[in-house]
Amino acid sequence: MKKDECWITHFKCKQYEKTSCKFFLKFKRSLKDCQEDQANYILIDWNQVHNQDFDKFDSADRVTEDIKKIIKRLRGKCLNDGALTAAINQEFKTNYKTEVIHHQVKLLEVKANGPASEDAQTLVELLRNLLLSKITILKKKWSKIS
Repeated sequence: MKKDECWITHFKCKQYEKTSCKFFLKFKRSLKDCQEDQANYILIDWNQVHNQDFDKFDSADRVTEDIKKIIKRLRGKCLNDGALTAAINQEFKTNYKTEVIHHQVKLLEVKANGPASEDAQTLVELLRNLLLSKITILKKKWSKIS
């Protein structure tokens, strides 16, 4: 296939400008396929090696039961999730992002209190019952007046 008969798409690493990372993917697609919604791209060239480290932060799969116990103990004492994350990272010599610890806090809250949707459903049922009892009382009062 000639170059003027196809589309060539070249993806570079997001860090290319900063680090001159050599990672790239190069795809091509025939111009005949352009009108088709399901046109296939073909990978024609690539370099899968990055020159920067992507494992700078610990992920949620490294959260242990000991860390969960500390989260339970400290979550009410820390002003925010950032302070909680800093305390956990310092105590366990880890490097978690605040979002990971925030998510763990939310998971522990759901585990302890149940999902918020159950509370909402209970509230709806209570309000419905209250409304029905008020309607019944009003009907009785109106029947006495009539």
